[in-house]
Amino acid sequence: MQEGSEMPDQQEEVQSKSSEEIIAKVTSCFEEQQRIQRQAERKARKEQERKENIRFRVIGLLFLAGILVLGFQVFVWLRSGEWLSIPLGIVMIGLDQNGALALWLSSPGSWYGLHEALMWILNLPLSLVLIGSSLIMLWLSGL
Repeated sequence: MQEGSEMPDQQEEVQSKSSEEIIAKVTSCFEEQQRIQRQAERKARKEQERKENIRFRVIGLLFLAGILVLGFQVFVWLRSGEWLSIPLGIVMIGLDQNGALALWLSSPGSWYGLHEALMWILNLPLSLVLIGSSLIMLWLSGL
């Protein structure tokens, strides 16, 4: 009779051990999943910070370039008494000196309204365009 009464106790002990092992494995898996999730969140946060740093560097460089152009214009004006106009078109035409755009801008054969609009844009002061675009980009970035 004693052997028969020991059997249920052994079964309960085996079931208890296997339940504890299962709980330990589930807990371990859950902790591992949380660790992986925290690691992924850290990685995503670092990537977001890297993108923001690049964005603000570009904005800062545009602003600085605008200030430098304006500073150069002020320097020339203080020295000579004449304002040196530096329009956006100098940069744009410099990129496409002998291309189709430069030829079309010098003597358009069609699209006269577009030509007028582009000439107006290209005659905007470079310093104003650089500073203005950097401020607009800063505003759009939510700062």
